[in-house]
Amino acid sequence: MKKKIVTTVAIILTIAIIIFGMHIKYGANQKENKQDAKAEKITLNSLAVSASGEEVSKVDYNKNIDVQKVFSNKRAVYKIKSYEYSEKDIGKIAETLNSKVENKDKSANVATQYDLDDGGYISYYENSGGLTYISNSNTLDETEGIKFDKEKCKKVAEDFIKKSGIINYDELELRNANVGQTVETSEGEQDISYVLYYIKKNPADIEYYGVGPGIKIVIDSKYKIAQFTSVNKEMLKEAGEYQTIDKDEATQRIIAGKDVQIDGVSVDEKSGVSINSVKICLYSDPLGMEQKYFAPYYVMEGKDKNKEKITIIVPAIKDENVVYN
Repeated sequence: MKKKIVTTVAIILTIAIIIFGMHIKYGANQKENKQDAKAEKITLNSLAVSASGEEVSKVDYNKNIDVQKVFSNKRAVYKIKSYEYSEKDIGKIAETLNSKVENKDKSANVATQYDLDDGGYISYYENSGGLTYISNSNTLDETEGIKFDKEKCKKVAEDFIKKSGIINYDELELRNANVGQTVETSEGEQDISYVLYYIKKNPADIEYYGVGPGIKIVIDSKYKIAQFTSVNKEMLKEAGEYQTIDKDEATQRIIAGKDVQIDGVSVDEKSGVSINSVKICLYSDPLGMEQKYFAPYYVMEGKDKNKEKITIIVPAIKDENVVYN
């Protein structure tokens, strides 16, 4: 009799646990559905069309790619704001370049141009927190070069960032630095320019892809700044977590050429591609494009049928949550 009571109690407890588990799962699903229902639609800019005109007919993924990890169920989207530069800010940047603003031209739709007294100019792209600078120096057209002192180049770049205040130096990290242009001389190959690219640190610990946010500085053979491109965008807060497309949906988009960017060199060809790597990145739009969100994109790299390198960019968020400009 005692054994029968124990068995009955065990059955009751088992049923209770199952019901309780079902209740938790139901509650979690209800909460998840409720969160999805409240998720605001995000506005993204359509990706630029590749200049090569290359199309894809088939996609093969390397078996070493962790599909479950990369193509996860949900990803975070972040609200952002482009930094707004004042006239005083522009003046300080010009001063750090040992120049000063002589004239302001706002006739262009995309950017305001500040002509400098030494013949160079700064362009300000208000919509994207972007700045570009081109000096009046002809040092990048020289027929003679040097062998750059890398540490000296780094000091020139970082002194400029700190003194000009163009971007908070503490928010930056050096992504890469290398020789830009070279020239063949009687003494062999010489360097004409050295390029340093500083990217803003990402508080979400996800790699950025696209144009910035950060600054690219070109140093000439006189150890002067010949050019720079800067994009300053601030991550404000998480807008929410959104459903992402899986590998099959991404593949369908690529083959259909729908809202994707295919960067290859096989002009106007349609071929199968072999993808060797896939990573998830937050995409930063080009200069002059107003951007309200950092959203996740799949960045795929591989080769086409001609064994040429190819990069494919695919928006990761499902279409029902996105409005494309």
